[in-house]
Amino acid sequence: MMDHTTGWRRRSIWCVAACVAALSATAQPARSETLTIGAAHSLKPVLRDVLPIFESRHPSARVRVVYGPSVTLREQIEEGAPLDVFLPASFDQVRHLQARRLTIDGPPRIFARTSVVLIASAEAVPAPVSFRSLKLNKDVTGRIAIANPATDALGVITAELLSNIDIDFLNHLRSRIVYGHHSGIIDLVSSGEADIGIVYRIDAVHAANVRILDEAPRGFHPPVEFGAAVVWTCRPFALPLAREFLDFMLDPAVQRALREHGFQPVSAGTVGTE
Repeated sequence: MMDHTTGWRRRSIWCVAACVAALSATAQPARSETLTIGAAHSLKPVLRDVLPIFESRHPSARVRVVYGPSVTLREQIEEGAPLDVFLPASFDQVRHLQARRLTIDGPPRIFARTSVVLIASAEAVPAPVSFRSLKLNKDVTGRIAIANPATDALGVITAELLSNIDIDFLNHLRSRIVYGHHSGIIDLVSSGEADIGIVYRIDAVHAANVRILDEAPRGFHPPVEFGAAVVWTCRPFALPLAREFLDFMLDPAVQRALREHGFQPVSAGTVGTE
């Protein structure tokens, strides 16, 4: 049987150890919370401006962004890539995840829009090319750079757009099509490897080396809507921060920045159902 002296000593040792541990924990800096976002390339300029605002409102948070084609990012999320929030350039990519129950914490949001445009090099001699002229006179097109529909959301939208202009368009111009990554189409056009290209307006307005020839007619392709969703790979500790980030993308400061960068902001962003 343990005497009172021995018991008192053990309790004293335990209390001292507990105090030391507590003081040690207090001396350690607070653990930084990292929020990992998968975002479309088109969002890089605006996120560069607004992420410091988010981090200033959440001093313990650090935001890490992985940029890539929306289709590729969506496929990586399906395979379990460690992303918390998904910001694709096509809301269809969010719908795809939502249909598979791979989005969580309420319905996804739409936070910005843009359109699809036809571009040429800023240094090239102006040519009478428009989306409608692609159907009327295919000889004026030369080489046309488009995103690959197998890997890029812009490619999916472009394929539908061209099919609505002429159902056999891609077959007729197969030898003239230059496929490129979303972020590389402007380079293909400005370098002369392609005569014209199809990109999002938001990408063209930021590129000094190309000019916009025409904007796609209304109804020829689905709306280009930038979506936001918390995805199934979101880590439990990051969930509250991810939830706040979705609200943040509809914050007046962010919507103002989107407008300044050439996006079409939205007034309401909750869409879809779980």
